[in-house]
Amino acid sequence: MADSNENLHRTRESTKPPMEKISRKRRGSLFMTEQDALKDTLDKGRTRRRSTVILTEHDLAGIEHREAEEEKIREEQKHITLTLRDYNLIFAMPFFCEFANCVTFVYFVIYLVEIFRLDYVTIGFFVGAFHLCRVITITGSIFYTKTAHLLGCMIGLAGFITLLCGDKSKISVFAVGNIITGFAECSSAVFVYSKNMYATDVPKMRMAMSYQSAMLGVAVIIGFYFGGMGYDKFGVDGIAVAGIIALGLEITSLLYYVLTCNEADTTCEKGLVATFPTEEKTEKETGLKVSTIAQSLQNEKLSDELFGMFSNMEGIVANSFTLLISAIFSMESIACGYLFSIGPIFMKTIFDVEEKSIGTIFSCASLLGSIGTILSISPKGRAFQKKYLRSPYNLYALIVIITCAAFGCLIPSLSVHVISVLFLIGGCQIFITLVSELQGAITTSHYYTVLGPSAQMLRRIVNVIMAVTGPIVFGVFPRLPYLISGSLCLVFSVVFVFGTEAQSRRNAKLVTEMMNSAGKDEAKQFQRMTLASRECLARISSYTMRGAKNKDTILAEAKKKDTTFTSVWENGEEEENDESA
Repeated sequence: MADSNENLHRTRESTKPPMEKISRKRRGSLFMTEQDALKDTLDKGRTRRRSTVILTEHDLAGIEHREAEEEKIREEQKHITLTLRDYNLIFAMPFFCEFANCVTFVYFVIYLVEIFRLDYVTIGFFVGAFHLCRVITITGSIFYTKTAHLLGCMIGLAGFITLLCGDKSKISVFAVGNIITGFAECSSAVFVYSKNMYATDVPKMRMAMSYQSAMLGVAVIIGFYFGGMGYDKFGVDGIAVAGIIALGLEITSLLYYVLTCNEADTTCEKGLVATFPTEEKTEKETGLKVSTIAQSLQNEKLSDELFGMFSNMEGIVANSFTLLISAIFSMESIACGYLFSIGPIFMKTIFDVEEKSIGTIFSCASLLGSIGTILSISPKGRAFQKKYLRSPYNLYALIVIITCAAFGCLIPSLSVHVISVLFLIGGCQIFITLVSELQGAITTSHYYTVLGPSAQMLRRIVNVIMAVTGPIVFGVFPRLPYLISGSLCLVFSVVFVFGTEAQSRRNAKLVTEMMNSAGKDEAKQFQRMTLASRECLARISSYTMRGAKNKDTILAEAKKKDTTFTSVWENGEEEENDESA
């Protein structure tokens, strides 16, 4: 018996896996070790075949890397502290304005058809005028953000008051009251506020813009549901009262934000007037050192510091890829424009669905999108995307889902149509959230003041076109709008994929050239970065190359092996390593 125990002890020592950093409880859940199988055999007196999984050093490194990624994301969110002003900006302001914009959606077209018996061409112009009001507010926010935001909310509030107090039996009163509520559009403004307010705090900026997009989705859920249910129970007056309350709270939130502005915030200036730099700063003026880019690939703290300074680099100009990301916002309008324009009347005419049920379907679709958005920006969701759908592949997957759902609306089946609507609206909400975060990451604060609202403006202009042409095309053939939107989504998807892949190849070539292409480890590390990180690093590289005297000097400096760096923003010449010298 003593010999058996001694052999068992030796077996345990010889088969002990190298897993000091993994707890015994976690180790036991991962695999069955050889000594456990041997102990089971000795105790029961018979041989039992067991499948044994031995984890190699490479497997352990992969597990530790994934755990480190999740822990890093959790730590970033854990150390983000929010004040009352942050809660107001991130949660309250996006919710109230988007609710006011969506609450009139379900009943407006149906009311024009059933009560006023208008033709589809006239209805199209009315719906287009509503979206045109949103474009006007967004255009104003490019130059004077807070002023346009406040005036838009006040005009929208006047529209809801008109619906409540005016004579709704007159087409002029009803149409004008609903149309001017479109001025209450502030989604672009809140993104500008966050981009400028958290410009030097990248994790907080990313969190703020992500949760603002999520709150917009939550507002759409409640707005769609109440627009159908509230109209069914309380009529137009119920919609008007809800809009008055929402915009009253929105104006209160905006005034609180303005009154609590600090002098250091760029968003607290008198308007946000965009002026582009006329001269590019050089490397000597900024103190940015060329070879730090190569070192940042291996030094995580250094790369965070580098990306944190990216937003305030005024010398970095917008490139073609930045413009492509701004333009891709309009894909959401192409995919959902006809759905929001003729979707309710399509369901009622083709499938005989009631207003209440239509509102429920659209709210469930928005609920699906909001759940997906919250999951995608959670720590586990981000870790999952980094492992299986690293950006831009997460965006590629979404545009495929959106395109298939747009074509799915053509199928003459109510169940298939409802499923397609769920995935179309839900996919677009997640897509807009991820693209908004991407645009905020790769655009400097100076240019985001223009490109952020411009992307939303282009998106609303497409909404105007889809709203005007939707009822007209629906009158020609009911399913033709979905055929057009699906085809346009396919074109946008191809352009986006090819444009993104071409930009990735250019970035890889630029960065590896600066770091000396012989460095295979650095090149692999660059390819493992997300799309936003690769773009920022490439833009910084390009900026640094322009600031240096010539390209040969940069390549020669990158090849030096005797240089150490202590900071990204350290003035003076680089320190030399005495030992290697």
